[in-house]
Amino acid sequence: MGGCLTFCRSGHRDVRKCVVRILSKSSCILNARLVLAHPTCNQSKSATLAARPHLERWLERLVRKAHDLAEIGVLAGMANETGTAMRVAAWGYGAASSTGGRAWLAAANYEPVTASYLNLLRM
Repeated sequence: MGGCLTFCRSGHRDVRKCVVRILSKSSCILNARLVLAHPTCNQSKSATLAARPHLERWLERLVRKAHDLAEIGVLAGMANETGTAMRVAAWGYGAASSTGGRAWLAAANYEPVTASYLNLLRM
């Protein structure tokens, strides 16, 4: 499935040089929304929404790592409310879709957020 990092999928394994990135910006901080990112990708992505391939991996991770995310949440004192994280994502992508927003694929590479994004987020 590629490397350890959410966006560039590199095999970079020295997590001391990586950053924990919130998948999308909102006031709701849930551990389900935290991802590991290479500093270069983190800086490039900034506060933009993640494009479809990144969103798909995040959604897969929510299912595949549900137990681990819950345990990390307990240890870190963070909520692990997947339903809330999904609603926040659906709100963000919905707003972007209806206003012509774009999502980050890679450095200087964006794609339009379409209704197909919302189909991924339907529960």
